[in-house]
Amino acid sequence: MGKRSGEVVVLLTATVSPSSTMPGSANNDAAIRRDEYLKALSHYLAQPDDIIQSVVILENSGASAEPFRALYENSGSAKSFAFINTTADYDHTRGKGFGEFLMIDAGMKQLVEGGRFSTEAKFWKVTGRHHVLNISDMIRTAPETYDLYCDLRNVPLIGERLGGNRWMDLRVLSFSIAGYRHFFEGRYDGGFTLEKPFFERAYAAWRQDPKGIVPRFRIQPVLRGTNGRTGESYSSPSYLRKERLRALMRRLAPRLWL
Repeated sequence: MGKRSGEVVVLLTATVSPSSTMPGSANNDAAIRRDEYLKALSHYLAQPDDIIQSVVILENSGASAEPFRALYENSGSAKSFAFINTTADYDHTRGKGFGEFLMIDAGMKQLVEGGRFSTEAKFWKVTGRHHVLNISDMIRTAPETYDLYCDLRNVPLIGERLGGNRWMDLRVLSFSIAGYRHFFEGRYDGGFTLEKPFFERAYAAWRQDPKGIVPRFRIQPVLRGTNGRTGESYSSPSYLRKERLRALMRRLAPRLWL
């Protein structure tokens, strides 16, 4: 496939068979996880082809690509599709975040150095088992140009009561190739909870020079699936209350980064 300027790429990260030494994983059943990844892939392939042009799965536990390729071939989608196996050869006690961004580094290297996408492409990184129900609306309402488009949380008085504070939500975020290289490539050695060092780096850069950095999504992401650390469903009453509150405050008080 040749380059397509301005292409939108959904980048799904996957670990079908987590290591037994991986801390902080609520579900390690490979069969269940594979089914969840397949359902998520089906969701993204079903999005309008004029909104999303490519879907890429990055996988780091040696899982077979065949079930995913079969689903794609039977989907009737006009999107391009790739399944890339990366390495599981790292210290798993460093956490899921480290493994995920090591995987993204390897995948981006193959995609970019292979000339698959132009420098104008926008990547939407999504934790692979999650369904972002309004992903097409998020893409439609995204700024025309940016290098980093993400959700930062910074609520000094509330702190951690609604979830992580001084936090970059890594379940879904978007970047250009230049943005990935500047903010993430090789920069994921900052501890077990990468949401916090990524926040500090992006927030400091935005305060210094906001050009190319959009620190809040224009609309609230609507996620379904389960939290990888706790196993909590994103359809649970407690999560839905937080989701609705954040959606409301995003409209009524956009400067409040809940």
